Amino acid sequence: MLTNDLTNEQAQAVDTEKIRDPEEIVFDLYRAYEPLIDPHLWPWETKRWHELVFCLLTTIAEPEISPETTREVTRALSEWRLLEVDVLAGLNPAKNEQDASNPVLVTIMAILQQSGFDADQARIAVTVICEAASGLKQKYEGKVQKYFRKYGALMLDELAQNFSFTGLNNEDAKKAVSIWLQNTLNMPVPASNPMADKVCEKLGVEYKTLVEVADKLNINVASLDEALRAYWEDELEEEDFLPAEEE
Repeated sequence: MLTNDLTNEQAQAVDTEKIRDPEEIVFDLYRAYEPLIDPHLWPWETKRWHELVFCLLTTIAEPEISPETTREVTRALSEWRLLEVDVLAGLNPAKNEQDASNPVLVTIMAILQQSGFDADQARIAVTVICEAASGLKQKYEGKVQKYFRKYGALMLDELAQNFSFTGLNNEDAKKAVSIWLQNTLNMPVPASNPMADKVCEKLGVEYKTLVEVADKLNINVASLDEALRAYWEDELEEEDFLPAEEE
């Protein structure tokens, strides 16, 4: 799944002596090992939010407006930073006329109408986008990955009800299924494993801290896990990094 064709420059990119905080660790890992990580459909969690906006716009606009057009509209809105969850979550144009005149919403309305939405469609669109953002903000801290993770965690909690692995204890079974959920569903569930734990020990940071930072930066935690595995494979060449042998 992962190769070990790192250049010297990539191998030196994660320099523990220069790392000052967990955020730098995550950025260094991501930058150094991104070329070796199997491509994920959602490397950045904000893309999932933009995809929800696209689906809402398409549902409102069809059949008069094609999905290709709503895709372009969504891309434009995201590039112009008009889809910030924290901003939209605080607006309720359906109930507050002052919110309806907010410059962000007025700009979105104008873009939608220029793209073929009629006035009613544009008004409905900005309302439901704000309502979607509000739901994420109120229940999931504005992080779409936490919404998905809630249900990924539920699947893992119910693992024993659905599968019986005689050769794996419950913790190892959860790790295996966590990776499966990452690989098949792009589910943003952490999949801590002995390799990740060893890397974190070397970097002087807890795995859960890196997951929290990845969430803060909206980096898919599956990408973080694969970067940790890639770093482990690279560092296997250093004798002092090998796992201690059992006596």
